[in-house]
Amino acid sequence: MHAGHRQRMIEKLLYNPDSFADHELLEVLLFFAVPRVNTNHIAHDLIRMFGSIKGVFHASPKELMSVNGVGKKVATELIAVGKIFDRVTNRKEKEIKFGFSYEHNKQQINDYFLGCVDEKLVIMFLSEKLFKTDELVYAGDSNHVVGDIKEIAKMLAIHKPKFIIVAHNHPSGDVNPSHADDVATAQLCLICEAHGIQFLDHVIVSGYNSYSYFLAKKLETIKEISNIDKLLLKGLDNDYE
Repeated sequence: MHAGHRQRMIEKLLYNPDSFADHELLEVLLFFAVPRVNTNHIAHDLIRMFGSIKGVFHASPKELMSVNGVGKKVATELIAVGKIFDRVTNRKEKEIKFGFSYEHNKQQINDYFLGCVDEKLVIMFLSEKLFKTDELVYAGDSNHVVGDIKEIAKMLAIHKPKFIIVAHNHPSGDVNPSHADDVATAQLCLICEAHGIQFLDHVIVSGYNSYSYFLAKKLETIKEISNIDKLLLKGLDNDYE
C-alpha cells in the first residue's frame, strides 16, 4: 500500500509539482530518508511543530529529533536541504549582471580566469535581463580545452537562456583566436540559432589582455556564414542541380 502511494506521489510531483501542499513536498522528501514508513504524519507533525516548511528547514538537529519519527538520518537530510536552500537564495541576491557592451563585461569575464595556468572554457547562460542564471565550465590543460558540444546543446535546450556569452583563456599569452576557436564558435552559433538563443560574444582572455569576437566583428561574420536557413537552402540547391 505504501509503495503504491509513494509511486503515485512521485508521479504527481514529476508532472504537476505546483499542485503540492507544503506537507506533501516534505512527505516526498522524507521518502528517501525513511524507506518503509508512512511519512505523511511525520511531515504534518514537523510543520505543526515549526509553523511552516521554512521553519522545518531552519530548526536545530535537537529540535528536529524531538518530533516523533525523526531520527538522525531524517534530521541530517532536512538540515542539508535547508542549507542548500539558503545558499541558493543568497546566490540569487548576488547575481552577476552582464550587458550588451564588451567593455561592460570585460572585467567580469577576466575575473573568471584569474590565477588559471591551464585553459578553461566558460559558457554563461543569461536571462532576458542579462543576469547570469547558470554556466557550463570545462577544464583543459596548458594548451587546449574541449567542450562537449552534445552536452552544451542539451543544456541549452534544457535551460533555455535568452543569451549566452562564451569565454576561454589562452595561457600562452596570445589572445588571437585559433582555427579551432572559430570552428567551435560557428558550432555554437548554429546551436543557439536552432534554440532561439542570442549569442552575444566569445571572449578570449590572457592575463589582462583579451579578444572579443563581437568587437572584432568576427562573430557577425561567423553568424552570417553559419546561418541555418542559408545552409539548408544551399543543401537543397546542391540536391536539385
